Formats: sequence, C-alpha cells, structure tokens
Amino acid sequence: PLSLLQESLTGQGVATSIVSEGDSLGTLGFPELLILHPQKIITEEREKGGNEDSVVLKIRYLDRNLLLPGDLDCKDADFLKHPSDKIDFALAPHHGGLSANEEKFYEWANPEWIGISGGALLRNQNKESELREKGYRIAHTFDDGTIQIRISRVENKTERCARGNFTITTFKTGRNSINESL
Repeated sequence: PLSLLQESLTGQGVATSIVSEGDSLGTLGFPELLILHPQKIITEEREKGGNEDSVVLKIRYLDRNLLLPGDLDCKDADFLKHPSDKIDFALAPHHGGLSANEEKFYEWANPEWIGISGGALLRNQNKESELREKGYRIAHTFDDGTIQIRISRVENKTERCARGNFTITTFKTGRNSINESL
C-alpha cells in the first residue's frame, strides 16, 4: 500500500508528499508541472494502489503541453471529463502495449505526437497502425531509440512569440521533426 511506501521513504530520510489532481509543483520550484490524476479522495480501495492511481503529469512550457500518464488505467480517470488544452506530445499509457486501454485518453488529449516506450514482446502494432491512420505521429523507442523533446523560445527581432519551438528528435533513426505541429 501507499502508506507503507511513504513510511519506508520517511524512515530513510526521504521527504514525501502526496499529490493529486489540481496540484501544482510550483511550491517545489516547478510551476509548469500540474497533476491531473489521481483524484483527491482516497478510499480504502485506492489505498491499495494500482494503475488507476498512476500520477498523470502535465508539463506546460512556452504554450506547449506534454502529458506523462504512467500506467494509467483510463476507464476511471476523472480529468477525461473536462476539456483538454492542445497537447503536443503524450506518452502512451502502459507503454502502448497489448494491455493498454487508452482510447479515451487519446480522444481527450488529441496529441500531435504519441511516444511509446516499449519493446517487441508486448508491442501492439495493430494499435500503432490505427493511431497512424487517425493522423497521430508515433515515436517508438524500439524503432527510434531515445526520444528527445526540446521546447525553446522563439527569438524574433520584432516580437517575442509566446509559443515555443517544439522539436522531437529520435536518435536511432536520426529522425528530426522541428515545429511540425505548428
């Protein structure tokens, strides 16, 4: 259970803090990090922990948005009931594998890019093909290696643009996608 993990970390001198939807990590010096999930209410069932309690982190920087959903079980995710900002990149829940149930997540986020961090064993190539047919761009660590995302300020002599340059570079294939989501 989560309480045992927290006790163990505290016993080792590691400071812990429970986060839930709506929390910002601004108090820790990261105002661009927002927790979308799990919900604030902790029930006995939720105390056991599991994929339904995965922390979903939204990173917002220079008007660009990234989502990191961990192993989220999307069927009970309350944040999916509310409108989404434009999402530039979302990491696939459950590594995009065979056990993923992320349809609601992708419909809600409608990301330009989906990153899949996985290998060949549990790969769901049919799902990847479906996502490509729907217009999503896929970067898969098995095919592409490391996926690097860079968001940088736009320097312009006449004005500064609030929306940053968005670049995805993969290193195995050398694919580079600069501002393709603009």
